[in-house]
Amino acid sequence: GARRGVCRVALRRPAEGGGGGGGAGGGAHRQQTAPLDGGGGGGGGGGVGESALEAELMALEADYDAMLDQAEVMRETIGAATERVEAVMDELDEERRRGELNVQKVLAFMLPRVDAARAAGEEAGARKAEAALLQAEARREVEVQRTAAFWLARVAALEEE
Repeated sequence: GARRGVCRVALRRPAEGGGGGGGAGGGAHRQQTAPLDGGGGGGGGGGVGESALEAELMALEADYDAMLDQAEVMRETIGAATERVEAVMDELDEERRRGELNVQKVLAFMLPRVDAARAAGEEAGARKAEAALLQAEARREVEVQRTAAFWLARVAALEEE
């Protein structure tokens, strides 16, 4: 049978003339081989050897075409995965922005109450308002961290694929 993995063709030149390439590789990658004995004409003796070389060449060209197809599929898959990672990163950025906005809203709501309680001399009320503010900030920070961990895990899973 034909040897796989070792190409003993010394010179390859593009196919001449019209005619398509049937067979395993199609016309786009079809090439002919130059004679291995260095001679051009002169007849005799090479029929069986040339047939084996042609069969090996066709097998190699079919393997080459299959690898090209696989490379194209991989390129498309990597492109799709890259787009998905970018989308997940955008979602994570948006979630962080919303979290920061919520913290700012809580601060805007609570700070005037803290200031008013201090101004009125209600130390207990001020401590209660400050405690409520700190609790709200802590809850929001936990929520932001949980969301970030979720999306980072998703990104890591997508990168592994």
